[in-house]
Amino acid sequence: MNANLPHVALMIRRGLHRYVPDLISPETAARLESVTLTISRDLDSAGLIVDPNRTYGIVLRRRPEGQAAPEQSSGLEKEAAAWDAACTRAQDLSLRLAAEWAPRPEVLTVVQDHDRVVVALQITDLRQWETWLTGLSIPATAVKSIGYAAVVDVMLQDVPLRITAHDVPELAMEAAHADGGDA
Repeated sequence: MNANLPHVALMIRRGLHRYVPDLISPETAARLESVTLTISRDLDSAGLIVDPNRTYGIVLRRRPEGQAAPEQSSGLEKEAAAWDAACTRAQDLSLRLAAEWAPRPEVLTVVQDHDRVVVALQITDLRQWETWLTGLSIPATAVKSIGYAAVVDVMLQDVPLRITAHDVPELAMEAAHADGGDA
């Protein structure tokens, strides 16, 4: 029961006594009390009376370990659990990539960015870039040149991965000129 219902009923009773005193008599007292309680309950059912003991909105229930509680998970709780899982996958991938690739001289950063992994490279030789593409099974068609950098946005192990390789377009142009081709 809404803890504010008795107070609301009292306010309705006072209002009736004040604004329609002609309707109030000893004969109508029982009927008046019934009407007062009915109005109070109707207002509460309509959500017009704040209940101090009720939590409004969606409450995310979590276990101490951080996972969403399985009982009656709302859509928002399911989304939160999916987000947590995506962030965990991204963290695992970033740690694996950092362990395997960070010692290389071209690596500037390998970081987790929430649910994705971001890698920044300073390429000084096109063979370094080719090693990355081959090592991560990234097709050449996934590479986009944006200004002075080559950018790759792919999914790797169900994790969005962005690799930004600085100076690749310039090195490719130099290589094309060295081969006698026009850029």
